Amino acid sequence: MIDDFSNPSREVAAQARDLEKRFNNVADVFAHAGEAFTAAGETLTKSVTAPLMAVGTAAIKFSADSQDAFQQFAAATGTATEEMGKYKDMINNVYKDNFGESINDVAEAMATVNQNMSYLDDSALQRCTEYAYTLSDTFGYDVAESTRAADTLIKNYGVSAREAFNLITQGAQSGMDYSGEMIDSINEYSVQFKKLGLDGDKLEVIQKGKIIPNFHIRQGERITDSSYSENIDNMVNRVYIYNSSNQKIGSISNSKWASRFGIFQNAISVDSGNGIKEAKAELHGVDKTASLTMIGDCRCVSGLGVIIEDFRTGLKGKFWIENDSHQWNSGVYTTTLELAFKNIMDKQEEDEEQEASSSASSSASGTGTSDALNDVLNQARAWIGISGTTNEATQYYGYNGVAWCCIFQWSVFNKSGHGNLFMGGGKTASCINVTQWYQARGKFGKTPKAGALVVYGPGGGSHIGLVESVSGSGINDYVSIEGNTSGATGGLAARKRYGNRRNDVYGFCYIDYPVTTISVGSGTAISGTTVNIPSSVPQTGITGNYTCYPQFYGRWNAGTTQRRISEIWGQKGKTGSPENIATIDGYYLIAVTQKFGQVGDIVCVVLANGTRINCMIADEKNPGDSNYTEWGHDLGGGKADVIEWESMVYGFPNVDKWRGQRVTTIINGGRYKGL
Repeated sequence: MIDDFSNPSREVAAQARDLEKRFNNVADVFAHAGEAFTAAGETLTKSVTAPLMAVGTAAIKFSADSQDAFQQFAAATGTATEEMGKYKDMINNVYKDNFGESINDVAEAMATVNQNMSYLDDSALQRCTEYAYTLSDTFGYDVAESTRAADTLIKNYGVSAREAFNLITQGAQSGMDYSGEMIDSINEYSVQFKKLGLDGDKLEVIQKGKIIPNFHIRQGERITDSSYSENIDNMVNRVYIYNSSNQKIGSISNSKWASRFGIFQNAISVDSGNGIKEAKAELHGVDKTASLTMIGDCRCVSGLGVIIEDFRTGLKGKFWIENDSHQWNSGVYTTTLELAFKNIMDKQEEDEEQEASSSASSSASGTGTSDALNDVLNQARAWIGISGTTNEATQYYGYNGVAWCCIFQWSVFNKSGHGNLFMGGGKTASCINVTQWYQARGKFGKTPKAGALVVYGPGGGSHIGLVESVSGSGINDYVSIEGNTSGATGGLAARKRYGNRRNDVYGFCYIDYPVTTISVGSGTAISGTTVNIPSSVPQTGITGNYTCYPQFYGRWNAGTTQRRISEIWGQKGKTGSPENIATIDGYYLIAVTQKFGQVGDIVCVVLANGTRINCMIADEKNPGDSNYTEWGHDLGGGKADVIEWESMVYGFPNVDKWRGQRVTTIINGGRYKGL
């Protein structure tokens, strides 16, 4: 492999100095004929004499440089004078093969190889010098560094010199040296890996991102410590583009980031073009960092992919190992890994039963799974840092200028689409009301659980937080996200780890989080204005009630939004879902009352079992209808049918999997952008 490298810059340099190397073959001739050239010059014209004298001078200089180089090699290696003959030939041969900047450079490099790999015979010394030059020319590795690494591989794994240099070459080609530390890692870890029984037969260069086969890192099995953090300090989710005349010519944004975190904007100026490419490069998402320490395993090295299941941090799926550290202390072997989030693994050929998951909702078409707990926690995390008695949470609740710790928790649950889980859909700004509600239902205790509400003070009436993670069974073994904490005027939303510093924990309100099935289709997680349907409202639950949408296609009154949506449906190919419901861009077309929005709005319908269905309002149930209620049509018995489907067929759509489920919440995400 290493012999196959052809370095264009080296070949060009070789041509440039070819004349100088020819002098090596005639150096003695020119040296002995110096007087003759001088005498001849007296009788030749100056235009001929000067070039000839220059050639003679260069040849004599090369001869002198060669002598200096040989003496340098002898001094560096301690080679006796009588043995220098063979080394002169090798140095000349390497230089003639177009390696090195000068004959002195080659002599210095060969001396370094000889010092680091003193066991090489004559022919191997010449070859390894050329191998080291190839690595230097191609990858920029210092001759001293690469030969020390090759020596380490040879001594610890019994590979040949050629195999050692090939391994280094393959590693560089495979992207293993993206951090610039591959050579150092070879020198540092090879000895330790040898102690663990790895030999040359087990040594290989890995493919960047390749999953370690038949290997998982699971909480409770290998992991001894782990950490995870998110930071939006560097976020940019909207970029305005200006031309050289300072006129705005466009913008680009990431609506998902903006919806979740608010607007973080920047501006760029371009001299030509539309600037879209440059603006995209400015977008920057959440900075995520994670590391874990585990029972040592030498298979875990930078560049490989690994499957992780750590419920403490929420890490689950395939991740790329960015950095690895292996330690042996008092006979105990541990490995610490830093994980890269910018390279969450794509599907690999091995261990495909696990998929990387870094958010609460599926981003693929079709039906995926998530859980309400992650929805709630992600909303709380998104609001970390808000402050003052008027902020996003208090405005969402509709009550500003007061203590807002309980307001924060209510808003988190309702903004995430799970308001029914907070006191069964109730609304309060009082911590003691929350405590008593869960106590009355036997949902209260002294052991922390992820997703529980932690309450403080006498009777649980002083303060409230949301448990994000748990590290033990003790009453203080948790991390929480709380609103209206100290740290800013008017209070601050922050992540808290009190430990034993807080002795007023009253207990924990336990919430039954359902596993959520998301019928996404559109690949969009919807957030926005939330309407919770009180449990006191009688419902039919989901039915097959429908309008045959193709029958009404093109028959809506001109100029109405209903007509525009039907035209878009036709333009997009009259698509439908597996349930035979008409869709646009994956959104299920439905009819609801104006309680939940207007025609053309995108909404998420949340069912009692946690199912979420992303829809578009294609028609409205009108107050003039004889069976109209504010929540939906009364199909008999005073029960509201909240959703009416726009069916693809003249007949009931296939909604048996949802039939009878109450609609608990509808989240309005705003207007469909295609209108």
